[in-house]
Amino acid sequence: MFVSGNGPPHLLAWTGSEWEEVVTSTMAAEAAALEITDRWVWDVTGDGQPEVLVQFYADGAMRPFGGVLFAGNGDCSWRWIPTVDSCGSHQLYESLALDPPRGVFGSGFSGGCSVRESVSLRWIAAHEILLAEAMGGVPTCPDYENRLDLPLFVCTEGWPVSMVQEALLASGFDVDPDGFYGPGTQLAVLQYQASRGLPIDGLVDDQTWTSMHPPGGPYFPDFDGDGVSTPREIGSATGATEYGGDW
Repeated sequence: MFVSGNGPPHLLAWTGSEWEEVVTSTMAAEAAALEITDRWVWDVTGDGQPEVLVQFYADGAMRPFGGVLFAGNGDCSWRWIPTVDSCGSHQLYESLALDPPRGVFGSGFSGGCSVRESVSLRWIAAHEILLAEAMGGVPTCPDYENRLDLPLFVCTEGWPVSMVQEALLASGFDVDPDGFYGPGTQLAVLQYQASRGLPIDGLVDDQTWTSMHPPGGPYFPDFDGDGVSTPREIGSATGATEYGGDW
C-alpha cells in the first residue's frame, strides 16, 4: 500500500494484523527533499503485482525527477528500479510519467549523451532494469563518434567497438559486428555484464573492457601499469589509428 500527502512517500505493508511502514535507506535519505508532483500505481514489470511510480522535485532541481519503486520477489524490500540509457545507470529519471496502456516514459538519452529526447522505458526482467529506448526506435545521434577512449557507449564507433562486438560474439551473445555501438550492442553488453557479475549499465568502461581484453602479450599492452590495456595502448602496439585501421 502506498500513501503520500505533500511530503515523502510512505509504503505500508500488511503484517496480518496491522499496517506497518516500510522504510528503505534510499527513501529515508531523500525523504526530506521530496516534493511529490504526481504518483501512480502500475504493473511496470508485468508480474501481476503493481509498482509505485513517483515524480517529484528534489531540493534545488530545475526539472522533475521520478523513479519506480519495486518490491523484489514480493517481499516488500522496496527499492528504486535502475534505469539504463546511453549515459549509464541511474536510480531516478527526468520527467518520469505514465501513459497507460503504453507504459512509462521520460526525458533522457537513448543515443549519445549530447541529445536529450523523449524515451520509453522498457522493463528487462532478466536484469531487473528499465532500458531507455528512442520513441521512434532509432536513437538520435548527431553523428557517430570515432572513439579511442573508454567508456564506449551508444553512438560511438570505430575499431574498439568492433573489438567489443567480436568479444561479445565469442562469448555467445548475438550482435551485429558492424563497428557501430547501437541499441543491439548495448543490449548485448548488458547481457555480458550480467553474465560476468559486472555493474549493469550498458557502458564499456575499464572494468568491462578488461573483462573482454585482459592485458598481456604484445597485442594487449599495459604501458602505464594501471591494469587496463586501453584502446589507445592497443592502437599504439598494433599500428591502428584513431580514424580507422585494423587492430
